Amino acid sequence: MAFSFGNVGNTGGGLGGVSQGPDLGLIQTEALGFLSLAGDAKLRLTSQWSPPPAENASLLSIASRQGLVAAAGPDAVVLASTEAVRKAFDSPKDGDSDIRAFQPQLKLPLPIRICQLAFTADETYLILAAEQGGGLAVYEVQALQQGATQPAFEIPTNGESLRALVPNPRPEKGELCAVVTNEGKLLMANMKERNFIPGPNGQILKDQVSCVAWSNKGKQLVAGLGDGTILQMTPEGAIKAEIPRPPGLTAAYFGESYSC
Repeated sequence: MAFSFGNVGNTGGGLGGVSQGPDLGLIQTEALGFLSLAGDAKLRLTSQWSPPPAENASLLSIASRQGLVAAAGPDAVVLASTEAVRKAFDSPKDGDSDIRAFQPQLKLPLPIRICQLAFTADETYLILAAEQGGGLAVYEVQALQQGATQPAFEIPTNGESLRALVPNPRPEKGELCAVVTNEGKLLMANMKERNFIPGPNGQILKDQVSCVAWSNKGKQLVAGLGDGTILQMTPEGAIKAEIPRPPGLTAAYFGESYSC
């Protein structure tokens, strides 16, 4: 649904008229399950990570309209069709292992480890971010399918690694991608401009950000801050509302993810 927080808080801080409601009840269920594609079969898309990737890494993305899946391994990014991935689950077992080998249509060797990977909503670009040193390497999906191995362009993040890479969910706004660095800086990348959008105070739209989420229509986003408050803003950084931290929650506890 679209954001409808209105003026629930004020942009000057404080709790205003907000009060904390009752705690949510605990819900238990035994009816939740997932249908397997092929029994216990598993598919190895990339080589094994060692050491493991960063805790906040996001290494798998799907472009559903084009039927593509991209996955990052420790030494390469692979690109394959979703149809080929599905069929691979039915391939013969190798001995007693339930893990099936997979040969992707494209393997892009990389000299660095990746921590973030995502298709833009219009499926025009595949964006990668390095585990060390950050930065955005932006590849044209059509060029990748034709065998290209170099990014169309890069956008530096001043040497800061990324905590989150969150593309706008609407194809008509597919050029926008929210970026949160490990230092808590929120920036807004514009693929058409090949740069970060300047806000009221420069390219850094907000500091001390822990996570972000877009509205369904992609017109605004919310940013969760380290002190437990939430800001509703436009992609240009204009603050529309502030949702204060619940009165019963100390500043030592804050959200790590939001969805809208």
